[in-house]
Amino acid sequence: MNWNRLKVWFIVGCVLVFLLFLGRACWLNYRFEHEGVEITGVVTRVYSKIESRSVRGSSYRTQRRVKEKIFYVEYLFTLDGCDYTRSQRLGRDSESIGKGDSIRICYLPDNPGRSRLAFDGEGRHIVRRRGRRR
Repeated sequence: MNWNRLKVWFIVGCVLVFLLFLGRACWLNYRFEHEGVEITGVVTRVYSKIESRSVRGSSYRTQRRVKEKIFYVEYLFTLDGCDYTRSQRLGRDSESIGKGDSIRICYLPDNPGRSRLAFDGEGRHIVRRRGRRR
């Protein structure tokens, strides 16, 4: 087998793996939207990490790394006497979510360990702040 054919098969394999991951993500999103059940949980921790990403300039050669502060939220919810804890990425804006706030969570009934933060109609997280102003 020559190198060109090997390169083509490698690229085809990478594209197939990418499509499998994309399909799984779309399938999970569909399940959350149609089968997901909302419940109220409590924010146990809000933390940030410094992550770097590539930013391209006007050409490929002007590519550089940029460090950004990314916020994460850790939340806890109780269902049928079992506590479930999960951490989720918020992005560059913490949306003024703080420890102790009540937050709406969407989980899958067949696997409550698989959960995500619920959104309102405008795409924001549903948060009830404890004694704090927004």
